[in-house]
Amino acid sequence: MDSEKKTILKRRIISAAALLPAAFLVVYFSYCLMLGRANIFAVTNIYFAFVPAFLVMYALFITMMIYLSGEKQFTWSCTWLKAELIAFPVIAFTVLINCAMAAWVSPYATPIAFTVLLTGVLISPRTGLYCGLLSAVASAICIAPPVYFYLPGEFGLSFAMSAVVDFVTAFFMLFVINRKYNRFSLIWGAIAVSLGTALIGAVMSLLDGWTLRNFFGGYALGVIGNVVAVCAFTAVLPVFEYFSRIWTDFKLAEVCGLNQPILRKMSEEAPGTFNHSLNVANLAENCAISIGLDPYMARTCAYYHDIGKMNDPLYFSENQTGYNPHDDLIPEVSVAKIRRHTRDGYEQLRKMRFPDEVCRAALEHHGDSPIMFFYTKATKLGGIVDIADFRYDCPTPTTKYSVIIMICDICESMTRAVQPESEQALEKTVDKVIRDKLADGQFDNVDITIKDLENIKNTIVKVIPGMLHKRIDYAKAKEER
Repeated sequence: MDSEKKTILKRRIISAAALLPAAFLVVYFSYCLMLGRANIFAVTNIYFAFVPAFLVMYALFITMMIYLSGEKQFTWSCTWLKAELIAFPVIAFTVLINCAMAAWVSPYATPIAFTVLLTGVLISPRTGLYCGLLSAVASAICIAPPVYFYLPGEFGLSFAMSAVVDFVTAFFMLFVINRKYNRFSLIWGAIAVSLGTALIGAVMSLLDGWTLRNFFGGYALGVIGNVVAVCAFTAVLPVFEYFSRIWTDFKLAEVCGLNQPILRKMSEEAPGTFNHSLNVANLAENCAISIGLDPYMARTCAYYHDIGKMNDPLYFSENQTGYNPHDDLIPEVSVAKIRRHTRDGYEQLRKMRFPDEVCRAALEHHGDSPIMFFYTKATKLGGIVDIADFRYDCPTPTTKYSVIIMICDICESMTRAVQPESEQALEKTVDKVIRDKLADGQFDNVDITIKDLENIKNTIVKVIPGMLHKRIDYAKAKEER
């Protein structure tokens, strides 16, 4: 524990040291934008404003770092390090854009919603609100001092009051990103919030003069700033998803489309595995909903958990149409062929930059369980057989998604091979699968409760009969008529 605390302290010191030049650059280039010049002499006449603004900016960055280190409600794929690498560049970029918009357009046209949307979706809604408020304060600090000290004739209350509008926008944007919207609804929800909060900017613009021109001009500028923010969010989000490997529900829904090249290839080269994955996805999605997990993530894990089988599809029974290559192999070689698919799938998904949860599901969905068919076959051949040689060589599940895929994978295969005669028989089968995995220690490294496992069992028992329903024999019915 002491070494862990030292590591955390060292990481925070390094982060704080890196934020010092970052704060300097943000304030410097913000002032350059405000003054209309980008050279080393741009801030020489307002150094007495630059220095305190720089110190305040650095202090704001430090508070953000402290806040992130204590945040416990990150999105599934987000970590403290990823949160830092996303939050600080986004805040810095927003401050620079705000300064440019304030200098060239109006302080009411600042796209503060960009920060709230991007950090809220990728890190957490609460972090999005905090980043939005910090961006608003930092922008006000960078905008007001140079105008006040260097161009006193141009300073007005509008520069300070624009921060209030940004605060209100950030607050209402939190309600938008807290809802499970699709991409289209999220964008239009953000625009609707922009149309509403722009009224505040319109009212505050009357401080510069009680005229209809000021009112409608302030409203139009507020709408423009937020629409620009939404457009920038839509354009930049895929880039952040790719580099951070934090995938939103939008991206997860996209990769679950059956027109994806890798899924089409699976349907052609390993059709049995493809159909098995579709059935597991149906089970996994319902199980995820039953225990409060993201159904999009569960479905993605299920679609791609057996992607490693594409390297040798004929060695897996669901893809065989008669000839079984294992008939010509000794059990030890067969086991080596079978258990390779987990690591192959993991490596392939990592190269494709899939989220950690999906990669882990491919690696961990069998854990270190024994491959009983070939173990039994080896014992029948005689000699000393160690069951450890017939186990998968992968870690046991470390996420609830891996647990769901493990259980659904086995249950789908068993019920597909031998259909249960009744609901009670199905319940006993699923219950036995879960109890055997518990007894084998497969769930020792994951924070999952007995209640979660009970909900998973009940969900599978409800869903599987719909997947195995019987159809009318229309040919026989026609003959009887």
